[in-house]
Amino acid sequence: DKREKYFPLENILGSEPRNEGQRRVTEEIKTDLLEWGRVARKEYAKPLIVEWGTEANNKTFHWNADNQARDKEAATALFRKAFRYIVHTVSGGQPENSNITWVFHVTAESDPDTSERSDRADWNKMADYYPDDRPGESEPDVVDWLGVSIYGVDNLDKGDCVPFASQLETALGRVDGRGSNEKLLALAHRGGKDKPIFILEFGTALNYTVKRPMAQCVPQTWIDDAFTNIFAKFDEGIISGFSWWNERYEGDDSDRRLELRFD
Repeated sequence: DKREKYFPLENILGSEPRNEGQRRVTEEIKTDLLEWGRVARKEYAKPLIVEWGTEANNKTFHWNADNQARDKEAATALFRKAFRYIVHTVSGGQPENSNITWVFHVTAESDPDTSERSDRADWNKMADYYPDDRPGESEPDVVDWLGVSIYGVDNLDKGDCVPFASQLETALGRVDGRGSNEKLLALAHRGGKDKPIFILEFGTALNYTVKRPMAQCVPQTWIDDAFTNIFAKFDEGIISGFSWWNERYEGDDSDRRLELRFD
């Protein structure tokens, strides 16, 4: 159950105050955002890189529309509004003069992939969550950087994966993409900006051992493919940086712990 009780988007925005308790929570959240922003701007006062709404097009997190008890298009619109609200609140109403660089972070392949399901509208593309101006939403673009997560083996029981290169191409899309087909290359130029693109998370299980291994999922193969493509895209001026996900954790639906740590 991904239903968030304290931080649902409605509580952040105060858009549906059902009772005094909910109004109090909305005020508490606003107070915390204002104070965090004040400390960041006035006391820390050095450059900060901040993201909210991590992997918005992934159902892992409660802000994904698949976890909202509402019309999915309305849910993605609510996410966009919440993102802009947080940026403006933390930035003291002047994000253009803030010391904070705001990051919009998605996954390479949307989950759920609504485009492949005939019983659902196509609402879960990364552009559906991008928090800029839309008809009826007259707000400027508040995003400074774009980031994406790309993973290899994240379930040792299944032991399958998608090569890094194909996931990256899916995420980048075409620079001339339009509407909900806009992906990172197109979104990088929204709002009259030229936003850099980063591989914010990537990794694969280094303890990959299955009876019938998939050749492209062997750790060294997947990693070589990843770095080859990252550096090629860097030389082309498309990718600006990367971060390996250096962690050991329980994977989805697996009874074994994934080992992604290099150190």
